[in-house]
Amino acid sequence: MLVVLMDDPTPETEMVTIRCPGCGQRFKVGPELEGRMVECGTCDHRFRVEESVMIRAKKFYPGERRDPSLQRFSRVPLRSGPQPDFDTVDPPPDPSPQAMVEPISPLRVILGFAGVTGAVIVALVLMFGGSPGGMLDGAPMAKRLILGGFTAGIAWVLLFLANPTQRMKAVLGGAAIAAVLLSLPFLFTQGLPSEDGTPETVAGPDGPVEEEGAEAGGPGDDAFAELKKEMGYNKMAEALETYGIDGESQGKTAVGIWLRDTRLYNKEQIVDYLMRATGAGERSWAYSRPPSDYLMVLYDVSPDLGRIRKLCERFGTVPRVIRELQVIEVFVDNERFVQGPLAKLQNPEDPSFYELNRRELDSIDLHRASAAVKRLSAVEPRLFRTDIVRRMLELFREGDLDMKREVARALIVWAQPEDGAVALVRDEVRSRTNADEPVPGVFVEFLVKNRDAESVPLIHELWMKEASEWEAVYGDMGGMVEDRLLEGFADLEPRQQMSAARLLGRVGTGKSVGPLEAVLPDAVPELRVTIEQAIRSIEGRE
Repeated sequence: MLVVLMDDPTPETEMVTIRCPGCGQRFKVGPELEGRMVECGTCDHRFRVEESVMIRAKKFYPGERRDPSLQRFSRVPLRSGPQPDFDTVDPPPDPSPQAMVEPISPLRVILGFAGVTGAVIVALVLMFGGSPGGMLDGAPMAKRLILGGFTAGIAWVLLFLANPTQRMKAVLGGAAIAAVLLSLPFLFTQGLPSEDGTPETVAGPDGPVEEEGAEAGGPGDDAFAELKKEMGYNKMAEALETYGIDGESQGKTAVGIWLRDTRLYNKEQIVDYLMRATGAGERSWAYSRPPSDYLMVLYDVSPDLGRIRKLCERFGTVPRVIRELQVIEVFVDNERFVQGPLAKLQNPEDPSFYELNRRELDSIDLHRASAAVKRLSAVEPRLFRTDIVRRMLELFREGDLDMKREVARALIVWAQPEDGAVALVRDEVRSRTNADEPVPGVFVEFLVKNRDAESVPLIHELWMKEASEWEAVYGDMGGMVEDRLLEGFADLEPRQQMSAARLLGRVGTGKSVGPLEAVLPDAVPELRVTIEQAIRSIEGRE
């Protein structure tokens, strides 16, 4: 069988062409097969490689062999036909090479975006920041122009850095931004301080208040012209106008608190305290007066400037009360907002424990005051008891429900019969009961601890609504609740009768035996057992 190897080392020129005698198929074999038997791969005929099956190509030299097929090619070029007539058109000129487009750097994109975004934000502030309570409310024109010019300069620098190859466009863009920002303060003038606006004259209260009048500076309103300009008085004047010609309506008016040298993080505490302590309306607001002053306008407050002055003395010094302008000037003592060392505040054995926590109670920050109340509620009253209880009662009046709950828990330890705490807590329980609001159990525990007889009707009402919840604390009142329990005992619901029977068994006397025995015939088995146990307890004490 003839096999053709892929890696046959025999050169092509030495191969021998043979023809199969059986089928005539031609093969090329190496000279080493001469004289050997082979098998045709087509017809399987076996034959010997010898001269009879070899095909020898006849050698000839160039020019000796004539091939008829070569006559089909002409020896002389043929004549070409007539040339077609075409209209020729000049080719278009080569396009000029385009400049190489480089990728934009991410840093340049960020710089350009920052410049445009900052300019847009400041433009919105200049447009709408002068609204009541806005960032620019009360800011003068000069400061608005400075803000716009500074922002335009920063935006121009950022755009210039973002476009190093197109500097003319950056310059024109910066100029356009500057023109827009510097024109906005003249187009949007809301919130600019008024230089000639004057409020109606409002009479102040009669009391020991240091006042500054028109005599101090000249005739009429001119005496306060510079002062009004300094504090940005236009917002206060607008507030007074809402109360009519006299600046007062139904015993309410607007009062301005001029806060001087106030740190920003202390301002919020002062505003919250003044709103809470004066009961001011929601329209009240603190208007910024750079660099560190604020004009706090309190709406719907009492015209008693003397009382408000005392409130302001909690966080600063009051040099003057200006009755004609209805303004109290306060230099804020920012050191009062600094908390004492926490290690000493939490260590009852430290000599300064009571003093430091007493100062914390005076803080206008309710969170700090509440923390001090919790610390004091866990220690024995030793020092500053009168001052601490007085401040706790003030916090009870000012604080929310959580604060009242913490103060009541501390008063259980600190209160004394003559300090008025019992009456204050009793009034709070009465008001919450009348308003059908939940009453914290610590309020009732405080009244029970002080054996307040006037609180029995209030606690009895609570017991009537939720007998199981208030039974234990109601029983702690002792024998003073017996008469209340016997009133209408027969008409009570079964659960209330069972609770009343248990209470009478705990605190009742011999006069309770008769009413208890009167309901025995008609009582259900469980109630009958409870009444019988109560009667035995009463008779055992008698």
